[in-house]
Parts: sequence; structure tokens; C-alpha cells
Amino acid sequence: MSVVYEAIVASQMKMNVLSIAHVSNIVQNSNGKVLNHKEVVENGKKATNKISKLIKGVVDFINSKRIDK
Repeated sequence: MSVVYEAIVASQMKMNVLSIAHVSNIVQNSNGKVLNHKEVVENGKKATNKISKLIKGVVDFINSKRIDK
């Protein structure tokens, strides 16, 4: 899934844009082993906590910079 089109339109509207992506359907791992569907799903699940912490950190940072608090 891509957010490129949404980001372009938002940028044209002078909106700040941040995009975070996780590529979970990689064909093979760093050792050259081809991954099956189950392994792709497992890798996505492993990334969930890291991505959640990243998003929470970004939101907390943005909220800490708000003028209208």
C-alpha cells in the first residue's frame, strides 16, 4: 500500500506529512532464504511492538511541541 498520492495532495495543501512504512512481504531474507506466507506474517507480528513504540513516540513528541495545550 502506498501513501505517496495522499502525501502529494497533503503537501500541495501545505500540510505537514509523515509517512511510516513496514515492508512485510519481502521475497527473501538477508540470508537469501525465500520466505513463505507464514514467515511473512510472523515477521509482521514481530515488528508490531517496534512500530507501535515508534508511532507513540512521534505522537508524544508532536504533542509536546503543540502551542495550544
